[in-house]
Amino acid sequence: MNTIVLANPRDPTFPSGMYAAPEHLGLGYLAAALRSAGFEAQVVDGDAEGLSDSEVLARIVAAKPDLVGLTCTYLTMEAAGSLAEGVKARIPGALIVLGGEHAAFAARAVLAREAAVAAVCLGEGEPVIVEMAQHLAAGKDWRRVSGLAFRDESGEFKQVFRPAADVDALPAPARDVLLRCLARGMPAMIGFLTSRGCPNRCSFCNSHQFFDRTGRRPWRARDPRRVAAEVQDVLQSVARYGSLVYPIVYFYDFNFFGPPSGLAERVRCFAEAFEEQDMVVPFEINARADTIATLGRRGLRRLRRIGLVSAFLGLEAGTRAALRVYRKGTTPQINSRAVSELDRCRIASPTGGFIMFNPYTTPEEVRANAWFLHRIRRLTFWNVSQSVQVFPGSEMASRLEAEGLLDAAAVYSNALAYRFADGRVGQLSRFLSGIKSTELSRADAVLGYGEVLLSLLTLRLERGELPAAAAGPLARWRRHWTAVQAQVSDLTLDFLLAALAHFERGCGPHPSSRLPRFLQALSQLIDRAEAVMGRGLDHISQVGGEEG
Repeated sequence: MNTIVLANPRDPTFPSGMYAAPEHLGLGYLAAALRSAGFEAQVVDGDAEGLSDSEVLARIVAAKPDLVGLTCTYLTMEAAGSLAEGVKARIPGALIVLGGEHAAFAARAVLAREAAVAAVCLGEGEPVIVEMAQHLAAGKDWRRVSGLAFRDESGEFKQVFRPAADVDALPAPARDVLLRCLARGMPAMIGFLTSRGCPNRCSFCNSHQFFDRTGRRPWRARDPRRVAAEVQDVLQSVARYGSLVYPIVYFYDFNFFGPPSGLAERVRCFAEAFEEQDMVVPFEINARADTIATLGRRGLRRLRRIGLVSAFLGLEAGTRAALRVYRKGTTPQINSRAVSELDRCRIASPTGGFIMFNPYTTPEEVRANAWFLHRIRRLTFWNVSQSVQVFPGSEMASRLEAEGLLDAAAVYSNALAYRFADGRVGQLSRFLSGIKSTELSRADAVLGYGEVLLSLLTLRLERGELPAAAAGPLARWRRHWTAVQAQVSDLTLDFLLAALAHFERGCGPHPSSRLPRFLQALSQLIDRAEAVMGRGLDHISQVGGEEG
C-alpha cells in the first residue's frame, strides 16, 4: 500500500504573522496510530507550515497516496472540498475521508455536496483510519469499518458509530510538522492533550457529543504521569532550537479539569505527576469559570507551582439571560470571582472566552455585557465583537432551525449564518465583525502576549529563577501595563456604546465615521504598551534576568 497522507488546509483567518501557528495535534495522533500499525503516513499542515492550498495539494499528490485524510473546520470546509476535488482529479483511485467536528455533524451535507469525498469520520479517528488502511491493504470493503458516514452502493447515506477509544492506549502524536518548522527556523508552539471531550452541555457546542457519539464517556482523562513523561520527552527533543520554541506549552483540552466531582483529585494527580519528575513547565489551559471559582486560590497555587501561567477562561457572558441561552449553569458573580482568583494568583487570562452576541441578544444586554467586561478589566475589541458560532449538532442549532432563524449555509460552512431576533443588534454585530484591521489583530496579540509574559516572569521570580532585584522593575511594569489596559478598555467602551446608540436609536453619526479615530487612538495605546513591555524587559535584563 502507498503512503497515507493526512492534511490540514490553511485557515485564511489566522494572523500567522503575529503568532506561531501550532501544529495540528489531531493529525499527529492519526499518523502515530498508522505508523504503530505498520503503515507509512505523511502529515501536511497548511496552518503550521504556512502553505497555500495549492502547495498543500502539490504535497499530497507528490506522495501518490491510496488514502487521504483531510481535517477541517467550518472555516476550511470549502478548502477541504477543493483539495478533495484536486486530489481526485490527479489520483482517481485515492480514497478521501474528511474528519473533524464540523464535518462529522455535517456529514450528510458534505457527502451530498462533495463527490470526491468517499466518507466522513464521525468521531475520534485513530482506530477508524487504521482499520480503513488495513481493509484497503487486504482488498476488503472499507465500508465495513465502523465510525464512518458514507454513501452505499445505491447512493444512500449511511452512518455507523463506534465506542470511544482508550486515550491511554493511543501512541504519542507524531511531531513531524513541529520538527520541520523548527528546522526551517520558524517559531513553534507546542501543544499536548491531557484529556478528550467535555462533560458539560453548553448550547452552542457539540464537543460533548463528538468525542463519544455513543454518549457514555463524554470526557476521558489521560494518566497524568504519561502526560508528564510526554511533555518531558518532547521538550528535550526540541531543546536545541532554543528561543524558536515558544516558552509556554498549551494543553488543548476543551475542558482541562473535567467534571466537578473529580476536581480535587484531578489537580492532585496532575500536580504530583509533574512534581515527581521535579518538572516545572510554563503552561496554559482552557477552563470554565465555575471550575476556577470552585478550585480557589489553594488549588490554583498548586498548579501555579508546576507552571500554570495562563487560562483561557470560558466566561461567555456577563448577564444571566445570556448565560441561560448558552446553558452555562453559571452566573455573572461566579464569572467575576473566577477572574478575581486568577488575578490574585498572577495567572493570566488575556482573552476571556466572551460571546457578546447571540441571536437573542438585546441592546440592554450589549450594554450590560460591556460594563461587565469593563469592571473585570477584560474589555477589548476582541471580546466585544464576538458573535456565537452555531455548529451543526448543537442544541442552539436545533433551536434556531425550529424558530426559523438558521440559514441553510450554517449546516455546511458558515457558523454565523443566522438571523437576530432584534435587527438592531444584528446590525451592530455585523458592523463590528466586518471591521478588518491589522491594528485590531496587533492589539489582541500585544495585550495578550504582554499579560502572559508578566505571568511567566512573575513565576520565574517566585521560583528564584530571577534575582530578587527584578521584583521592582516587574512591579513597575505591571502598574504601567495595567494603566494602558485601562485606557484601551475606556477607548473601546466609548466606541462600542456610541455604535450601539446609533443602531439602537438611529441617532448620531454612523460608527464607521468614528472608526479611523478609534483605530488611530488604539494604535497609539498599543505602541505605548509595546514600549512599556520593552522597558520592562530591559530593566529585568539589567538586574540579571532574561526575556524568557
